[in-house]
Amino acid sequence: MRKHSSVNLTRILAALLVSLLLISQAHAKPLPTQMTGAIILKLMQLEARSDAPSELNILIINDPDLVKYLRTKVGAKIGNMTLAKVWLNVAPNQETPHLIYLNSSKQLEKTIAYAKDINALTISNDISQAKSGVVLFIYDDEGMPGIAMNIGASKLMGYKWDPKILKISRAIQ
Repeated sequence: MRKHSSVNLTRILAALLVSLLLISQAHAKPLPTQMTGAIILKLMQLEARSDAPSELNILIINDPDLVKYLRTKVGAKIGNMTLAKVWLNVAPNQETPHLIYLNSSKQLEKTIAYAKDINALTISNDISQAKSGVVLFIYDDEGMPGIAMNIGASKLMGYKWDPKILKISRAIQ
């Protein structure tokens, strides 16, 4: 009888944990648009490659509000760069984004492959995309802004970072 009750208890606890996980994901909120945009621009100041472009072009996937906000910042100095262009979902022909922000997992593999081909930094609000090769994550960490860096993907892409980023981000593999 004890064996059956411990198995049932284990099943009940497992079901409860799965339910809690699903509920927490269903109620997870993205960070406010202006906060996300400000963090993206601040993070770009911490990217320290010597061959960084002088003009920063950003491609935003599936977040028109973020595009609208960032377009108000066009012309602003971002470290040694100037924010030049911000596009929604597709960069025009003959134009190259330096940063791709993903607010969707649609065509994730294709977008990551494109980013690698053009050496564009990838940022997402979904930390589960780390295994796909996204470099940085901006997310809601229990009501506070959270930043995580995929160290392996960052090294693979050849990014150099100001050490300050390690103080404000969580390293993931």
